[in-house]
Amino acid sequence: MQLPYLNLLSVNPHTKKIPYIGNAIGQEIGERDHGFKNLVAHPELINDIPEIAMKFLIYSLNFGNTKFFTTGCFSREIVAECSYAYHGYLEFPWNCQNYIRDAINYFSLFFHFEQFLHHQNFRQKVEFL
Repeated sequence: MQLPYLNLLSVNPHTKKIPYIGNAIGQEIGERDHGFKNLVAHPELINDIPEIAMKFLIYSLNFGNTKFFTTGCFSREIVAECSYAYHGYLEFPWNCQNYIRDAINYFSLFFHFEQFLHHQNFRQKVEFL
């Protein structure tokens, strides 16, 4: 059975040091890099994040009893004459140094997320990378 979604785990040899400083210069597709915001320590900074459509998810990952925190996000609408799309990403690593050191923890996360999508009969056309 062909599923409309893709749940893909990949390993990138490039690292991102946290915290990182943003810049006011637009990136290649026009977005700004606003830099890292430590929302766990400073929840009021969520109001500085322009990705309004992702705020509930960002809030859910940073506050409460989760094992994650967010390190970056971007979203935008793509409107054409006869079509519409919403494109974006959200980065969220484990909030535990022992977990981030071993890629098997990320495999387990993607595996259980895949099972969750299957059991929920998830049918949206989306990619989880």
